[in-house]
Amino acid sequence: MKIDGTTACWGYNDFGQSTPLDGTFTSTSSGGDSTCGLRPDGTAACWGYTGYQETSPPGGTFVSVSVGYGRACGVRGDGSLSCWGISGSGGYSPPAGVYVAVADGSTHTCGIMDSGVVACWGHNDAGDVLPPSGTFIAISSGYYLSCGIRTDRTIACWGDNSYGQATPPMQ
Repeated sequence: MKIDGTTACWGYNDFGQSTPLDGTFTSTSSGGDSTCGLRPDGTAACWGYTGYQETSPPGGTFVSVSVGYGRACGVRGDGSLSCWGISGSGGYSPPAGVYVAVADGSTHTCGIMDSGVVACWGHNDAGDVLPPSGTFIAISSGYYLSCGIRTDRTIACWGDNSYGQATPPMQ
C-alpha cells in the first residue's frame, strides 16, 4: 500500500496477480495466483487467476479479506464469513459462528472466532486443520501450516514442520 492508498505489487505475474486494479485500497492479501483488496467503502476487489472464480467476490462489505490457493474468504462487519472460489467444495466450508479474523493457507483456512478460539477447515495435509487449544488474537496461514498469537502474546504454530517452520523461536 502506498501512502495515497494505491497498491503496488511485484513478483510472478503469469495471471495478472501482480497487476493491481486501479483505485485505492485499505488492505490487500495475496495467495496462490490471485490478489484481493478492500476498497475504502469495504467492498472487495480481486485480480489474477480466475479458474476457480476466486477473483469474483460476493457483493457487500468486509472488514478483512484473506486469499489462499484457489479461494478467498472475508470477514463481514457482523462477524459472518463469506468464502469464494473453491471454498464451497472439498471440505472448505467454514464452521458456523462469529469470526474476528480469517487466514487462508494452501489447502486450508483458519479463523479466529469471537471467543478467541481458532477453527480450521479444508484438507488436513499435515495437521494444518488441527489448531492447539487456547485463545488467539491474530493468525496467519501458509503452505500446510498456520501460526497464531495467543492472548498471552506467545506464538503457537501447527501443521507441517518438516523444515522447522512450525517451531517458533524461543519466547
